[in-house]
Amino acid sequence: MLFDATQPRYLPHMRQPGILSMGLAPLGDGQWIETDPLLPHFHAHKQQQRRLLGDRCYRTQRGSENAASELAATLQDYLLREQPDLYSRGKQSLVLLPDCLVITTADTETLKN
Repeated sequence: MLFDATQPRYLPHMRQPGILSMGLAPLGDGQWIETDPLLPHFHAHKQQQRRLLGDRCYRTQRGSENAASELAATLQDYLLREQPDLYSRGKQSLVLLPDCLVITTADTETLKN
């Protein structure tokens, strides 16, 4: 299910309107990530910035590669299981179906950086 990006999203840790506070809390088994309908636009922009700026755009810190790979695998499994109307598994890729955006998973940099 795509979410309406024109409306403010629910912020579970917001205690006062207009103030966003961050915190850590168990996610449980519920819905913990939403697919932005503008994902193809943001993904293309981030990839362009990565080509132009390299590691200055984003990178996995040395020593965090295993954790980054685990997060990428967890996210991919979740999206395929919980949002099957939006995602499918391609050959070494994750495919966002409405836009046919192919995110390569063979070189997992796209998902973990």
